[in-house]
Amino acid sequence: MWEIGSHAFTNSTRDGGMSELIPQIRGQMIKVWNPQESPASEELPVVPASEDDQLLAQCHCGGVSMTISRPHRDYLVGPAGRKWVHPSDMSKWLALVDVCRDCRLLTGTHAIAWILVPTDHISPSLPEDLLIGSLKSYVSSEGTLGIVGIAMGLLRASEGVMASDWACWRMTKLENSDEGMKYDEGFTKGLEKGLVDWRTRKYGNMQDLAVELQDYELWCGH
Repeated sequence: MWEIGSHAFTNSTRDGGMSELIPQIRGQMIKVWNPQESPASEELPVVPASEDDQLLAQCHCGGVSMTISRPHRDYLVGPAGRKWVHPSDMSKWLALVDVCRDCRLLTGTHAIAWILVPTDHISPSLPEDLLIGSLKSYVSSEGTLGIVGIAMGLLRASEGVMASDWACWRMTKLENSDEGMKYDEGFTKGLEKGLVDWRTRKYGNMQDLAVELQDYELWCGH
């Protein structure tokens, strides 16, 4: 059983990051800890979007580095655009929070946030096995699909790690919540409520993007 007592170094996220999505667990408020002076709390460098509006996604060591672009016009008018881009702002990509078992075992975290981007909107072009730089891979199912998930923490967005200028968050549904409930029911329930509350504060009553179950299962390889 995990006992999560605090969110640490949230100032370095610029916008609070996922600490904004889970302010309490089992009815207990989670403290936010930001020491006044600590090298560990220093912000990572942010690279402003380029003139053609591309966003850098790069790990701390630089072993993995790529840029993503805004949805192309020809993509938006096709059937895929209607599935993965919210009609309220067609300059942003769908982002979501996932608590699936595979994600947890691979990353070591209870939950991970993804932004879903077609491979033809990523530069440099990705090879079929998706391995670039020092990236390692885990294959849960055969085949490579046209949409890949990029961990939100890699994005160097100037507005913060939630990348609100690039991401339209799907918040009325926590992905794979049934798997999260099996592992840590209290955390998952707290995150589910926090997602809805955060989205209401940020977007009001805007209708969520309805990604069909079979589409998401194809993307995540379940």
